[in-house]
Amino acid sequence: MPIIETGTTAMTVLAHPTSTEIRETFPPHLVEKMLRPLDLETGSVERGEPQCAGIEAIVYNPHALEVFYKTKRPDGTTGTQFMRFWPNTATMRCLPVTRGTDGHGPRVVMQREFRRQRGKWTDMLCAGGDKKGKALDVLLSELMDETGSKPSSDSGITCIGREYMDDGLHAEPLDLLTIDMLDAPDSHIYPEENVSGIMLVPWHEWKAKALRRGYEDIYCTIFAARCDLDRYGRIMVNGWQEVLR
Repeated sequence: MPIIETGTTAMTVLAHPTSTEIRETFPPHLVEKMLRPLDLETGSVERGEPQCAGIEAIVYNPHALEVFYKTKRPDGTTGTQFMRFWPNTATMRCLPVTRGTDGHGPRVVMQREFRRQRGKWTDMLCAGGDKKGKALDVLLSELMDETGSKPSSDSGITCIGREYMDDGLHAEPLDLLTIDMLDAPDSHIYPEENVSGIMLVPWHEWKAKALRRGYEDIYCTIFAARCDLDRYGRIMVNGWQEVLR
């Protein structure tokens, strides 16, 4: 199989790979995603739109894959389209809320993160993904690593929705999770350079700001619109939810 090294181990290009070579290179869940557009039944498109007829190249690194498809229109003309896929089997975005203690009411745990594509520091909710396990496993590990927060014996964890990021059917599935009654430190230093620390924002202050889209993290607004707290500091959800714990 033609492999073009880009001079760094972070990125590799496969030129004109066959389906057999793809199956030998990537895990099954990624193979299924990449080959699906080539299936004449499940890969069908609207009338007049191009049909994926083959794969010209796959560009991949540990975080994402870009597949360049050779396309063919009904009139016989050809072209190229690309789709982006993520290697994670589980990805989540979380609304973490602490228990009310030490004179404080429940607070939302946020982190100050440098977003390179925006070129500035941004207040974000906890997020993460993994190539193994489930969204619940990712939630527990990312919360501890990024914020130092731990679930208590009273913590409730729910999934309030599932979405697909950016590219519809062929994108990364994202679970929207909530967790309450957290034990969180007043400060936490994450070892990666792009996270400077955490902030504990009082619930009502956070919700009001999120509803007026005061946070650049759009998921703050999504969570704020669907979640509230009861008198005991438990998260209440409007609409569909799946209780995970």
